[in-house]
Amino acid sequence: MSQSSQFHHRAIPSFDGVGVTSIVSVPILPSNSPSSSSSVHADDTEYDDQYYVGTKRGRVVHISLPPPSSISKSSSVQIHDILSDDHINDDAKRGDMKLISRPYPIFSLMCVLQNGCNEEEYGNDYELLAGGAVRYVTVLRRRGRKQHRDGRQLHEREFWLMEEQLGPHTGWVKDMAMFKMQQTNDGNVVFIFSIGCNCIEVWSRNGGNYQHKHKLKIESSVQMGSTLSSDILCLATASISKLNNDDDDDDNKIDGSIYLLLAGGVDGRIHLWTMTTTKSETVHGNTSTIFDCVGSIPAHQGRVNSMAACPVMNVLISVGNDSSIHCRQITSNLLLSSWETKILNLAVDHDGEIVAVEEDDNESSSRRGLKITSLCIVDETARQSTIAIGTSCGRLALFDIALTDNDCIMTLLRETMKLGVETGEDGKEDEVVIHALCAGKRYDDIQRILVGHARGLTSWDVSIGTSSNN
Repeated sequence: MSQSSQFHHRAIPSFDGVGVTSIVSVPILPSNSPSSSSSVHADDTEYDDQYYVGTKRGRVVHISLPPPSSISKSSSVQIHDILSDDHINDDAKRGDMKLISRPYPIFSLMCVLQNGCNEEEYGNDYELLAGGAVRYVTVLRRRGRKQHRDGRQLHEREFWLMEEQLGPHTGWVKDMAMFKMQQTNDGNVVFIFSIGCNCIEVWSRNGGNYQHKHKLKIESSVQMGSTLSSDILCLATASISKLNNDDDDDDNKIDGSIYLLLAGGVDGRIHLWTMTTTKSETVHGNTSTIFDCVGSIPAHQGRVNSMAACPVMNVLISVGNDSSIHCRQITSNLLLSSWETKILNLAVDHDGEIVAVEEDDNESSSRRGLKITSLCIVDETARQSTIAIGTSCGRLALFDIALTDNDCIMTLLRETMKLGVETGEDGKEDEVVIHALCAGKRYDDIQRILVGHARGLTSWDVSIGTSSNN
């Protein structure tokens, strides 16, 4: 991404004053797919940039956005609360399945294609998984759509079935992650990982409902420098190709990949598990799965708030309360401490802008106080990625990661932004915590990033490759 970019941000009017705690983009299906869900405005505007948004009050909202230039008023955004009576089928309203409707935050959302494998194959439809403070993951499945007209707008209203609930967990479901695997005998299998305090619950599905497979537990470790809570806050998954497998029984291996599960939490540590799936000789050729805890490392000073694995570059990005961004190169050497690590330290300067600083810069350290709360991958190639970060003080920034033959270089771009905030009676700004970021559709030279925060939802549109007027 060029350093000469411009940006614009527009609040989504219908979310004014609504705390947004999670966002996920809707899978883009081919226009001829029976599940394709784009809709058209009366002026022929295409609404094919779609998301599900979880709120602090326990609602899950489907939104359809037009191109960035059209977001100017509430009528330009299509919004449907999928948990309302108009969208949930009567046969879904049964027993404990109403738990998700309690007014507790939705912290994590995930779309899973029903074929459970890759997006190129396109299932007939997809499921939406919602995790939150009710300590369950609720599995919602689309059951159909009907068109209806609201004034000059033509909408497609979705109907959903609350299919099942996974849990209970030992605490809030703060994050979820997923493996999508191609199996040889059993078809396509999806593994879901969900957090509950210091435990990770592992679920899998190969047709039918999800089954609970494992519980991975993390304990506090004084030896690792951890005297704080061992609660987990974020997850990431990655896979790397196996090398030199001469000692392996290839007949029992499902594929040539090592699957990695990574977790970060309150005590600043990052934890790593490997997942091995093999053919079982005792269950009629079905598969068995083994999780091996490889180890943990002290990473951040304080909380690890968010992580993301770049699947093309094979790097792990993590951010936390210590004002730093960590980039670790994932290798087949599974010793975490051996992964080459680069750290970008940030601070807020006297003008209120996010700047990169040296670790030993005492002046910058004294005014750092920048808690990085969220991140998302905006763009990625084999040698370069662009990452967006959000903070607890309403500031956002973009940075690039570039891999060279000998080094990994992280560069803070000039595209920093602060959300508009109100000034209190004491004259001080009431800063806004950014809870969620989601990279959306790219419109020619404009990349949309959706920002969920304590006061609502904002579309942050970065224009790439133009001269800066900031």
